[in-house]
Amino acid sequence: MGDNYGGRWTSATDLPVRRWVLLTGGRLKLVGVLSGGLALLTFGLVRGDVIYVGDGSTFATVLASGAFGALATVVTVTLSINQLVVSQSGLEFTSGALN
Repeated sequence: MGDNYGGRWTSATDLPVRRWVLLTGGRLKLVGVLSGGLALLTFGLVRGDVIYVGDGSTFATVLASGAFGALATVVTVTLSINQLVVSQSGLEFTSGALN
């Protein structure tokens, strides 16, 4: 590992938090921390009137609409990349099997 010379780290993974995030931390815990932080940030922005939530909407609908929008984007990009890979390889997808 790197050395701490005069308070300066010599490697990116020498910092304890960065090392946990990049190498040793549990992925489920990391996702929980990131999701919780995003939810708290969104809640704070809504409560501070930085983000407007329309009449009849709640904090949950704000988060859900964002999640559905992100899911639609990820699925679309994934299917496009898969179609490109299959078309470049010359394989055909027929009746649930690659030929």
